[in-house]
Amino acid sequence: MFKIYGELLTSNLYKINSNINLENITLENYYDNNNLITIPLDKKFSIQKNIQIYFKKYNKLKNTLTIVGNQKTETELEINYIENILYSIQNTNKAEDLDDIYYE
Repeated sequence: MFKIYGELLTSNLYKINSNINLENITLENYYDNNNLITIPLDKKFSIQKNIQIYFKKYNKLKNTLTIVGNQKTETELEINYIENILYSIQNTNKAEDLDDIYYE
């Protein structure tokens, strides 16, 4: 949503009076059949600064998603490895096999 807010604000910048600080603004959302969307703004900052804030939040979330995706993949691999060890332990009959599993 942050990316859409930033893009909509940027594309409508010419319509917005940048001399006033708003709490929110309602614009047509060209991603959603031009339905109106209300975008919250931090009135301490200019419209341009609000745009920068939205794109910064978007990029931070996008990077976080990439990192979490990598961590998920690594965790799934580790779970599979542990499940294989557990399977080996459950299906062994000899103490030597348990020693081999332990050293692995």
